[in-house]
Amino acid sequence: MRVVSLAHRYQTDFLQIHLDLLTALSATQETLRSGLYALLEGAATHLEISRDDIDGTVHTGTDGMPSLLLFDTTPGGAGNATRIGEHLAPVVEAAHARVGGCECGPESSCYACLRTFRNERFHELLSRGEAIVLLDALAGRSVG
Repeated sequence: MRVVSLAHRYQTDFLQIHLDLLTALSATQETLRSGLYALLEGAATHLEISRDDIDGTVHTGTDGMPSLLLFDTTPGGAGNATRIGEHLAPVVEAAHARVGGCECGPESSCYACLRTFRNERFHELLSRGEAIVLLDALAGRSVG
């Protein structure tokens, strides 16, 4: 038995969001994943991008610090990740409005706020409350 990684390399546009040190050190996988999917939903809403045209992942760098990586699903890129970066503040606000206005419990998520078919393997990690924590940090709002 051996561990093998299967992947396909393609060029596309991406946006890497580095978190401030305090946020990065305190962020759990639940916080990072929830915030990532909230940002993707906020970007789709605010920039009128098809949610199928953007995706993302949590990336841990060689320094051990997590960051959010958003990318175009179109090989070669379509410029969507670049647009998200150019309009990050209103995207964060749209994401906050989406998760803040949902009626499911703050400790969970639903298809109206964070869940999609594509992130099904992370559904148990997704939490509206944790998404709000990360979005507040990105917006520079103090928590607590």
